Amino acid sequence: MEQTFLQNQSLGEIWTVPNASGEESVHASADGLVTFAVNLEGELGCVVIITHRMPANSEFPAVESLYSGMQGMCVEKGAFVHRGDKIGFLKTSGEDIPPRLRWEMRSRIGLLLGPQTWDGKMEGWIGPSDFVREHRAKSTSG
Repeated sequence: MEQTFLQNQSLGEIWTVPNASGEESVHASADGLVTFAVNLEGELGCVVIITHRMPANSEFPAVESLYSGMQGMCVEKGAFVHRGDKIGFLKTSGEDIPPRLRWEMRSRIGLLLGPQTWDGKMEGWIGPSDFVREHRAKSTSG
């Protein structure tokens, strides 16, 4: 991971693929419904947002995962994906800069894209790695 949640006031994590060659797959972190899948070009690239329903006893009824910076997508809005399904891909550019994926988790459904940096309010955003680690552990323990 190149950048952790809240590092440099970021509301997401930045993942790089060092020593990448060719195409690197991006996979869904959990089962859910694709609610946004658009190529915004530029720095955001292809953006996919997936809404995930949470168990009845969870703090949130649903959460969203956002993936951006991809060069291509393998899903369309309205598709249902399972954890581990390929949703897009990163490609090497031929430069010294490795491919980068921005990954966000949101506890508020329908937040706009960005802000790319923290404005002092983190309401609606969750640390992606910590959230997934915590919830996968709960779902496998009982």
